[in-house]
Amino acid sequence: MKRRGESERTELRRIRCAVYTRKSTEENLDTEFNSLDAQREAAEAYIASQREQGWVAMVVAIARADRWKELIEGGRYATVAEMAAAMGMDVSYVARILRLSLLAPDIVEAIMRGDEPDGLSLARLLDIPPYWPEQRKKWGFPPW
Repeated sequence: MKRRGESERTELRRIRCAVYTRKSTEENLDTEFNSLDAQREAAEAYIASQREQGWVAMVVAIARADRWKELIEGGRYATVAEMAAAMGMDVSYVARILRLSLLAPDIVEAIMRGDEPDGLSLARLLDIPPYWPEQRKKWGFPPW
């Protein structure tokens, strides 16, 4: 896949994936748990290390949001809190990722193709406006 501004290179197949990680080290073994932030940072670092293989954190997060939305709408879980508890995740993290299910379909498609505007990151994407035209304007996508 050739992105804007790139020279010729081997095409990569974009991989949709989810990564579950637990940060386990010898350090702080006497503590009950390791920081959720450290776990997230470890996952993001791993995804970044795999970018040449087609892994993109935004793609992973959007895939999670779609799956989690299906689980709630399908009745498997009644609430976000119930689902987060069942998955052993922080409810605020699950709620933030679930907001990605509100993305305009053309924005999701562009991200999946790797055609998102330069500088768009998962952190910026999580600050999501509720209306699709506002999303396009905020992140530099063309109006629909």
